[in-house]
Amino acid sequence: MTLEDDTLDRYTRLVNNEPIMTQTDIQEKTSDAPEHEYDEDEDVDVFYSSGDQPKMIPYSGRDQQQIAEAMGKTFRLAGLDEDDVVLNLGAPPETNHQSGWGITRGSEAVGAVVINDSIADFMDDDVRDRWDEVTTVMSLPRMLPALGERVEASYGDLDDVFPNVERAITAGDAFPQRLREQVKEQWGFDEAYNFYAAAEMSAVAGEDAEGSDMVQTNDELYIELLDPEADVDPAVNRAPEDAITAIYDIDEPVTGVGLFSAPDRELLPFIRYRAGDVLTAKPGADGPRLTFEGREDRVINLSGAMVYPREIEDAVYSYDETADWRAVVTEEDAYPVLHMYVEGAAEDDIVPYLAEENSSIDAWYDAGGIKIQLHDYTAQDELAQYLDEYELDADLLGEDMKSTRIGFDTSYTGT
Repeated sequence: MTLEDDTLDRYTRLVNNEPIMTQTDIQEKTSDAPEHEYDEDEDVDVFYSSGDQPKMIPYSGRDQQQIAEAMGKTFRLAGLDEDDVVLNLGAPPETNHQSGWGITRGSEAVGAVVINDSIADFMDDDVRDRWDEVTTVMSLPRMLPALGERVEASYGDLDDVFPNVERAITAGDAFPQRLREQVKEQWGFDEAYNFYAAAEMSAVAGEDAEGSDMVQTNDELYIELLDPEADVDPAVNRAPEDAITAIYDIDEPVTGVGLFSAPDRELLPFIRYRAGDVLTAKPGADGPRLTFEGREDRVINLSGAMVYPREIEDAVYSYDETADWRAVVTEEDAYPVLHMYVEGAAEDDIVPYLAEENSSIDAWYDAGGIKIQLHDYTAQDELAQYLDEYELDADLLGEDMKSTRIGFDTSYTGT
């Protein structure tokens, strides 16, 4: 999808020379209107972002209609239509998380039937009576294996209880190929798609083929990429204009921190909002195509070589498509070191696989400028012992479905 020319021109003028909006700025914009004030308007829905400091995101009735249409466009890319029946494994409405609401509203915009409200009711008797109708399952990527095991433990093989299932559509995290293959085999999906969304922007972009780059599906968003190494003046939250690239103006791949503008939003318009995600944009015949690389706080700076979580995931999949993994970054003798913990016996060097994904590794590793160490393990207990040796900034073995696989030791300075 491409924005209409007049809309693109207007958005380009609106964002030019504007400061970068932080997550704190989003919180401050809504702090003067607490949730109970929004409750007075029955047309307003309030959602919250994930994380330690959730942000309150209000949507007017008009805003809700627009994001429902964006969700619908996203689902259509994955093949959803009026003949489909959807099992909604998103968050319950009472949690004020947008996922369950978005799955329902987006599916209804397509004309599909949704048989339940969220993960909270998907095993209710009246819902289970309709499992045999389900063609599409929607959830977080890393939730699907655990939920599949739960269903199998109570009701038997998924092939039997969901005989007509065709596809998975997921969001909220990366969906690496290794995990796609796992859930396809477990659930019997023919295809498994992913899309990119966040509470602040709602649906942003979706895959039009399994595992492909994504197509923008929200026509009220203007997307730019900030050079990860750009100097942002903290006093005014401004970066040099030549460090910011609109995805609509590229003629070669560009990777950067996503800046999102939604100037036409009724209740919470924003300009150049830094959502915290790193994206790669590539030129395409029908407009720019996007790849989600990971959270910017998980990007690894190896002596100037920027290494992204997706690159590590893809490298491990090429190395051993069934292997689990974790990565830890430390600083030793003034050098950052990437420690790769890969399940199974380390019979091959992982570096060539990483180099296939990242040209900087290819250029600098043999010269000694980049340090990578491979460690193998055979059991989670063994991995836990290894990880206990570090003072990590994140729990790499947590049960959180959105937990990271990359952690930084306190010795690492990020330089």
